Amino acid sequence: MIGYSVLEEKWIKEILAIQSENVLFLAEGLFIYLPQNDVENIFDRLSESFSKSSIVFEVVNKKYTKGIWKKVVEAKMRYALGTEAGSSYEFGVYDASDIESYGKNIRVAEEWSYLEDKDIRPKFLRLFRNIKFMSRTQWTIKAMIG
Repeated sequence: MIGYSVLEEKWIKEILAIQSENVLFLAEGLFIYLPQNDVENIFDRLSESFSKSSIVFEVVNKKYTKGIWKKVVEAKMRYALGTEAGSSYEFGVYDASDIESYGKNIRVAEEWSYLEDKDIRPKFLRLFRNIKFMSRTQWTIKAMIG
């Protein structure tokens, strides 16, 4: 565990002191709550610093980060969490390939959503796995760096 904010440069330097290749970065439930510029900067720093590495992270469809859809998500989270603090999505993409422009030598290796799981429960959700606007509401991307 490294005790720095992901927005600080220190954690990257600490990892680089150990190795600069074959690093796996996991960002579960992180990027979707950060501003677009911050996420782009993180990808840029990773692509400048590491090679032969990969990153796995969750994203939401960009439409949920603005306008009426953002307000719907905020209301749903307030209701689900039972608090007025609320949360909202800040970062999203329309297509996984959008992240390839955030730094040098970043390429999408694969992507998947819960709807594509062969063991999905309840089983009727399988009906939606091939409907892109459903399967690409919130999903996971694996990208290669360098």
